[in-house]
Amino acid sequence: MGEETTIMGTVLSVVFQNEENGYAVLRLVTDDGELLTLVGCVPCAAPGENLTASSFPRARSSGTCRRTRRRF
Repeated sequence: MGEETTIMGTVLSVVFQNEENGYAVLRLVTDDGELLTLVGCVPCAAPGENLTASSFPRARSSGTCRRTRRRF
């Protein structure tokens, strides 16, 4: 398995969210101003919320969200 990557930023928008299982597609801006798309289990995410997400690269995709925690 590849190296863990950690991203910290603020949710700009919720593109998709499944309320049954928490799967979401979010647009995130990092503390450095980089725009990213975050995909994974992020229940109850909302625009303006600060998040820290960690992922591991996978063979068939660029990464999957493994852990997400909210920063306040």
